[in-house]
Amino acid sequence: MAAPKSEKELPGALEQAGKYSLTFQTIDPLSQTEKGKNKTGAMRVRYCLNNSNPTNEVLWRQELRWEEGISMSARGACDRGRRS
Repeated sequence: MAAPKSEKELPGALEQAGKYSLTFQTIDPLSQTEKGKNKTGAMRVRYCLNNSNPTNEVLWRQELRWEEGISMSARGACDRGRRS
């Protein structure tokens, strides 16, 4: 994975990799214009596995796009987003 910003600003695109969760930053392929301070179209993507019911696990995809300095936690509940 390539970081969407310089190595100094963001040391790598992969932010968190856990047993049931993976979070990384990437460039939004659908972004066609600059959005506020987010000039690169950077976004954060998280995949997490909700295994609260081992016979019916759910893989969630969470996306965050921002215009200002707002960002999504790389950790948290794995029960919101879009099923993948």
